[in-house]
Amino acid sequence: HGEDSAIYQFLKYVGRAGSAQWRKNRPDGWRKLVHSDLKRGVTTNDLHKVNSLYIQDRDSIHAVDANGWSALHETARAGHVEMAQYLIARGLDSSVENSEGESAA
Repeated sequence: HGEDSAIYQFLKYVGRAGSAQWRKNRPDGWRKLVHSDLKRGVTTNDLHKVNSLYIQDRDSIHAVDANGWSALHETARAGHVEMAQYLIARGLDSSVENSEGESAA
């Protein structure tokens, strides 16, 4: 139930009005991400694209940019609940912090 709690907390955060402020404070997000296809899939909420990348290389969704931004950080910034559920179900941790000490949750 710990994983369910983490998902609930993350989704609760994504759904709050405060998520707009969170996005405003993090405009550069994934600027330098090596896997640009993953970034494009996450930011456009394209589960098919992200799933295809995951099938080809299970580690692809765990990529982070030079600032420590993960797919889950970008998903939170965009407010994509279904994508967040998908990424968390595949092992991304919403409490992992970027280089500024900020988590996706």
